[in-house]
Parts: sequence; C-alpha cells; structure tokens
Amino acid sequence: MWGAISVRDVLTCHTFRCNLDGSYYVHILKNYLLPAAKQEFHQKWCLHQDNNPKHTSNISKQFINNKVPRLLEWSSSSPDVNPIENV
Repeated sequence: MWGAISVRDVLTCHTFRCNLDGSYYVHILKNYLLPAAKQEFHQKWCLHQDNNPKHTSNISKQFINNKVPRLLEWSSSSPDVNPIENV
C-alpha cells in the first residue's frame, strides 16, 4: 500500500502486489500522486519522503527533480514520527 496525505485529508492511495522499486515508485508518483496533488494544490505543494533506497534511486531523483515542485528533505534516521503511519 502506498498513500499520500496532505494537511487537508488523504490525498490518494494505491495498492500493489509487486516489489516496490525505484521504477515502480516513479510509476506511482506519475499516475497517482501528481494528478491528485495538481488537482488539489495546482503547483503549490511539496513532497515529503524519507531516504528509503527506492526514494533516492537515480530514476526517482530524476523524476522528482523534473516533475515535483518542491521536495522536503528528511533524514532517514529522524526520531520524528512519520505522519503517514496514522493513515
């Protein structure tokens, strides 16, 4: 299960049955996150993710640099609670 939340509500979710790798993560961002975020926020939104290898793969970085308005950096060893866990 992959999900995106915003300050307003659950933005979008996607279930899948394959191993999640960088290329499938880009597929999810392209087909689920971008349409939902653009519809809700136009170009005024940012992506928050941890430093999981699929998030930091070259294919993911390239896609995010080209398509996501802003990326909020997050430490992989941060003691802060991940808000998506509450979804």
